[in-house]
Amino acid sequence: MPRYLKLSISVVLYAFTLGLMGCNDYTPNPEEDIAIFQPFIDANINKKPDDPYISSTVKPGDKLYPFLVSLQHGKYDGDLLEKLVAEYDADAMYWYARSDINNIKRRKENFKLLDQAANKGVPYAAWALSNQSSDCLMYLSSASLGSEVSQGLGKDTSFEKKACSEDYLNLSIKLAKAKAKQGDLRSQYFLLKQLTQDGKLVPLITENQLANSNYYQLNFSKETREHYLKEVIRFAENHYYQPLMDYVDTILTFDRNKNEYVFSSKKLEKLVVQLLTVGVNNNYIPTVELLVALNRSDLNEDDALYQKLNKLGGTEYLASRFYDFEQSYTRKELACYALMFKDMTGNTKFFTWIKNRPSDEELESFNCQSHEKLKEMTPMVYIDGFTSRDKWVD
Repeated sequence: MPRYLKLSISVVLYAFTLGLMGCNDYTPNPEEDIAIFQPFIDANINKKPDDPYISSTVKPGDKLYPFLVSLQHGKYDGDLLEKLVAEYDADAMYWYARSDINNIKRRKENFKLLDQAANKGVPYAAWALSNQSSDCLMYLSSASLGSEVSQGLGKDTSFEKKACSEDYLNLSIKLAKAKAKQGDLRSQYFLLKQLTQDGKLVPLITENQLANSNYYQLNFSKETREHYLKEVIRFAENHYYQPLMDYVDTILTFDRNKNEYVFSSKKLEKLVVQLLTVGVNNNYIPTVELLVALNRSDLNEDDALYQKLNKLGGTEYLASRFYDFEQSYTRKELACYALMFKDMTGNTKFFTWIKNRPSDEELESFNCQSHEKLKEMTPMVYIDGFTSRDKWVD
């Protein structure tokens, strides 16, 4: 379908949905959410489990753990998956293709791997090939590259007729329903965003918005909002905190002029801080990073929030040594932090911050013990198959 036609349909549906919501005459007041969240907050705000991986998507020993930790740190290491892909492991096939989906020279191969993974029951592989996947529309469709470019990449482009289709959207929902019945929280959350309470597809608000938005559930009616929030709480009680973070994003605004987050009221600020604190206590990196951002001016380099990030393998801890506390460290200390950041992420950028950048020989003489310190970390993984690519890297 031509892009202009998709956009036109989106505009019509957007107008229809706004009209539908207008008929309900519902304007949400986020402060009313506080009463729904308060029992959950009271029961959990002081709990601090011992398990560093309690909120981790995968844990050490899981086949995907090394790859996802690497990916989350900004490194794509396909070698970590090649053996599993050769054995036709469905999850590995998905991640191998999805992580490399912007490689236009591998379009056919990536489509094939995602299609095989979907046929093996991986719902997010089907979603990645659906008409609501921005990655599919951008990298796998002929329209995204132009017919001349597409044809120049190989004679067989028949897969383009199948890619980015509604058939894959329907398949992703079917597969997610099967996973959800087995207790898979991520599939349950996916369905919560995709379907109305009577099982119909949520009306499309804008093109490709549904992958990252809960607009309908939060704004259609008081009943849908309360149902959604109770589900968010249920997920959080089972240590799945992405829905909680998505909710926080809806009541938090970043003021670019002030270069800080702002709230519409003190009550909502308190609610956000309390919800984030529950996530922090349960070792969920995104909540730690956001709470750091909200309190950055009041934190010192050894604050407990930074130490938590360091223990969980959050790259923001090492970055903050330069962004926020550069003057607190000696040249040698900064060099060691830059080395740790390089060993963790593969990125050497912080060496450029150091006056008189140390040579390899001098750096070795510093005896930073970077690898030993990295081994002391217990990296948790917050990304999963439905996580948007722009949120993969810590």
